[in-house]
Amino acid sequence: MCVYESPLFEKATLDAAVNPQVIFLNGLSGIPGLIVNQIRGAFAARDGETMPPPELNPERRTIELRLADPERVTVTAWWTTRAVPPDPQSDSLVLFDHDLPAGDHTVAIPDHIPVQGAFATVQIGAAISAFSIDAVAEDVARSDRAA
Repeated sequence: MCVYESPLFEKATLDAAVNPQVIFLNGLSGIPGLIVNQIRGAFAARDGETMPPPELNPERRTIELRLADPERVTVTAWWTTRAVPPDPQSDSLVLFDHDLPAGDHTVAIPDHIPVQGAFATVQIGAAISAFSIDAVAEDVARSDRAA
C-alpha cells in the first residue's frame, strides 16, 4: 500500500507498471483517520466491494446517496484545524451512522465545518469513498475524471 500526493493521471500509470499486489492511493490529506479510511476503502474495492459514488452538492452543503438495497451508512467529515508543520492538527465529526432503506438520501454538512481543507468519507457496507468537500477541489477532481 502506498499513499501519495500526485496528479490522478500518474496513479493509473503507477498501477499499470507495478506488482498487482500493490495499491497506490492519491492521498487527500495528512489527517490520520482520513488516511485510514482511504486505505480501508482501497482494500474493500480490491476485494470487490463497490458502491454508487456519493455526490457532493457544494451549494446546499449536502452529500447525496443512492442505495439499491438497505445498508448501514456512516458519513464522517474531516478537516484541518491548524496546518502548521511539523504538528498539523485536525478534527472530525461523524455526521451520520445508521441503517438506511433503499432509495435516495441526503446528509447535511454542518455550517461549522469549514469549506476549505475539509473532506468526507462515506461508508456503505464495507465499501468506503473518500473525497474533498471543498467546492473548488471537487470541480478540479470532476474535470480530471472527465479528461
